[in-house]
Amino acid sequence: VRAQLLARVRENQTIMVMGSGMSGLLHVKLAKAKNCRVIAVDINEDKLKIARRFGADIALAPEDLSQQAAAGNMEKADVVMLCTSALPAIEQAWKWVDNGGAVVFFAVPDTDKKVIVPVNDLWTREIRILTSYYCGPPDIVESMELLANGTIETDDMITCRLPLKDTAKGFVLVADGEESIKVIIRSNE
Repeated sequence: VRAQLLARVRENQTIMVMGSGMSGLLHVKLAKAKNCRVIAVDINEDKLKIARRFGADIALAPEDLSQQAAAGNMEKADVVMLCTSALPAIEQAWKWVDNGGAVVFFAVPDTDKKVIVPVNDLWTREIRILTSYYCGPPDIVESMELLANGTIETDDMITCRLPLKDTAKGFVLVADGEESIKVIIRSNE
């Protein structure tokens, strides 16, 4: 909620979500709830299928972006939401944000990784670079309202419920990322 507020996401914008893990999929759902056109980008085809199921208008592997642009099928995004820390995704974000748009770092690379920012290009195109880490009480209240009134559904994101004794398996599923979106550990089982 806070990241999209900072980026000034509003109706009829094009939002590109890079990374279709739990955070990216929540951004897809929230942007769709705001009647935005959503482009999901991920290297994992299974996650792209899930992004489509959750409302992404377009879901592509990173290498397919350029092909779609060459064919005239892609427009630049008003907001690029980086929900991955992969350096190639960050490099693509600079290319896919439209003039006057914003790139939001919702995930950041490790501190030993160097991010190259094309300042001259971004300066002439008036691109905003934002980070989103903190959320305050108003953001939490809005999130809870979105869940309570059914605007955002999250139960469909839970792919696995495990008893406490299988916690290690839950960590493996999350780390692997292939078969799971959200794993719930039931402490009372």
